[in-house]
This record gives sequence, structure tokens and C-alpha cells, in this order.
Amino acid sequence: MRIEQIQHIGLVWLAWALAATGVAYAQTATEKVILSFGNFPHGANPYAPVIRDADGNFYGTTYQGGQANAGVVYKLSASGQQTVLYSFTGGADGLNPYSGVIRSSTGNLYGTTYQGGTANSGVVYRVSPSGQENVLYSFTAAPTGATPTRA
Repeated sequence: MRIEQIQHIGLVWLAWALAATGVAYAQTATEKVILSFGNFPHGANPYAPVIRDADGNFYGTTYQGGQANAGVVYKLSASGQQTVLYSFTGGADGLNPYSGVIRSSTGNLYGTTYQGGTANSGVVYRVSPSGQENVLYSFTAAPTGATPTRA
């Protein structure tokens, strides 16, 4: 068989498959804003993706905003009710969470911050469902003159 015949047979099969299954018309996409971030104390600049639990609640971070403009960890119900679980102070607890969070089976949220901590190089943190934050690790700065390398 020549390539033109194979292409023709493929198009015939495609047309038959579409006719047999019926072609659904494209639906118009709709968007519903459930929360518009303002700033203090709710947070601003949510750069990271959110996660969702089995009850339909969303969890995420904002890079800025909160009580000290250092970012927040928040919970958002499907209806749009926001709860700030933790507001970073910008000190040893961390500053500017640029990434999102992951959630454990016990409901704890884990994430990292871009800055803050004991060396101002960021932290790994845990936030409990009640909003208690614990720093699990504080990153240390690179030695003076060191050039960071990529993995």
C-alpha cells in the first residue's frame, strides 16, 4: 500500500468512529471566582498551586500579606470561606512561602519558605489543623564565595 492509501483508510476509520459515537458539541467554559485575595490579613500573591482534601476544602499559601506581610497558609472552603491557618512573622518561623503545601493523613500541612529562619535562607515547616506552626528545618546560607550548583 502506498502512504496516501493508508492515510485515506485512517481518515475513513476516524470519520466512522466519530459518526458511531456521536460528536458532542463543545460546551462554553464558565469561571466562578470563589475568593479574590486582597492583602492584610488574608494574604496576597498566591503563586503556588492549591491542594484539595476529601471534603472539598482547598489549602495553599500566599507569598505576601498576613499580619507581617510575610505570607500565610490558608484553608478555603468550596463556598469561598477563607481561614488563615498561619500568618508568618518573617523571623525564625519563615518568610514568603513561594511553594504550596502537602497534606498528611492527619491533616498537617507541610511546606517551605523562600526566606526567614535562623540564617534567612528559608525553612521547612508544619502547620497543624488548628494553626500551630513548627519549624522542622532551617536552611543555612551557602559559604561566602560559594557558587550554588544545580542537581
